[in-house]
Amino acid sequence: YFAKVYNFFQLKQGEQYGIVMELLEPRFSEGLELLHLIKKVKPSNEYKVHYSLELARAISATHKMGFVHGDLEPENVAIANDGTPMGQLKLMDFGVSFIAGDGEGEKKIDCCRSKEVGSPLYFSYELLLISVDKSTYRTVGADLDWWAYGIMVYEIVKMKKVDNENYPGLIPGTWTEWGEI
Repeated sequence: YFAKVYNFFQLKQGEQYGIVMELLEPRFSEGLELLHLIKKVKPSNEYKVHYSLELARAISATHKMGFVHGDLEPENVAIANDGTPMGQLKLMDFGVSFIAGDGEGEKKIDCCRSKEVGSPLYFSYELLLISVDKSTYRTVGADLDWWAYGIMVYEIVKMKKVDNENYPGLIPGTWTEWGEI
């Protein structure tokens, strides 16, 4: 469920790291990401169920290895050509992932002042509540990934990307207060 990583490097001390990974060939000509499947391919129900289950397995595998992805969204899920009709789903972009502490998969983050976790449309309920109660710190964990999974399954089933207008987990009045992080 993950692209092979061949090497990590850092050109200068203190700069960001680079990663050399396998080159993934897209399963569909429309693109590599799950986003392209949602927007352009319009798959059958069999494909929808397959990708929903594969995504659940990939998230579960991530958590079993002791990590929380923290930025799951269709743009970070690839469907690579592995020679099968449906291709192989792979999770990408672990840039904000974190180690699940003590098996609980939780991390205390300052959500209001930094971008330590993913994309607002895929935030878990706990993170959405920040805009309501203005609490600065939240403890987040594996629930972050499972909430994002639910949003992505909604997108796969509906074949429509969520946005401010059709967000299934929206708490009335919170999104306009949220703004950009």
